[in-house]
Amino acid sequence: MMKKITLVILAIMVNTIANAQFFRSSIDFYEYDYTMFSNRLYSIPSYQKNNVKQVDMRMLDPKTNVVKRSISYLINKNGVRYQYNYFNKKGVLTSSYYYHLIDSFKYDKAFSVYKKDTFLTLNKFDDKGLLLEVSYYNKKHELTSVGKYSYNEKGKIINNTWLNKKGKETIKYEYKYFENGSREESRYYRNGKLKKVYNYTCEPTGVVEKKVTQQNICKKRTYNADSSYIEIYEGHDNKGNASRRIAKFSKDSLEIEDIYFDKNDKETRKYVYTYENKNIKTVATFRKGKLKNTVNYGYTPTGLTNNYQMYNAKGKLKFNRVYEYQYF
Repeated sequence: MMKKITLVILAIMVNTIANAQFFRSSIDFYEYDYTMFSNRLYSIPSYQKNNVKQVDMRMLDPKTNVVKRSISYLINKNGVRYQYNYFNKKGVLTSSYYYHLIDSFKYDKAFSVYKKDTFLTLNKFDDKGLLLEVSYYNKKHELTSVGKYSYNEKGKIINNTWLNKKGKETIKYEYKYFENGSREESRYYRNGKLKKVYNYTCEPTGVVEKKVTQQNICKKRTYNADSSYIEIYEGHDNKGNASRRIAKFSKDSLEIEDIYFDKNDKETRKYVYTYENKNIKTVATFRKGKLKNTVNYGYTPTGLTNNYQMYNAKGKLKFNRVYEYQYF
């Protein structure tokens, strides 16, 4: 049940963390903080700047422009989305998600409603505002799983343990950090057994059991004369998998390209970004060097997204979304 509810939360947050994946089987170049899914919500600067209180997103049929379904987001004064309402093509409410905020960003309760069923999430914090425990309840209001968190003296998460409804440990993550606060190592356990180790030291030390997957990941950054820069991630594991990621940024730290390579150093996928007034204008996705799709974003004069369109490699419209806003 924990996995199912987590996937529901991820689906809701897909627009802001579209690339998030939990401990993928391939080389994982991302240093996740798993409290991000159950600790706090995030402000959207353009919402706060424009005093947006509601966003209505309609998904249109690419051929007929008829509304297929829609989502309404409620926004607080801090630009935080605290409620999601989902409607079918007839405008009937089908599901919703509501966060009960206890300050500007943190929430102690979250309610997920589907038809007549309600699922509950409860968060507990310490006096410093750090998340200590998250509990999930099913539609019968029965506890299904509990996540417990502990931190080091700098407030960085060092342990995240998940227990089932019987109190038995099912999953555990352990984290170590460098002095500068960046991730040094992550360990993933399932049912009490170490399964994966993610090492970010570039030159790992120590011995890990053969049955355990160990990924060694090295990150390097180089700057160009115009202050633009490139980040290179190289990784391999003890199972024979290897890959490389190259991310290119402008001098304003806007990501221009994100390229992934396999163990034979052949390009597997690439994302190319263009911008207008520092807002993403287009995103082109390539697979093995071939264009797969292109997403175009449209904006209001004040910088709010008003249109999202995805075209396939032949230029055919596949997805069409439009946005409307209400203000405080």
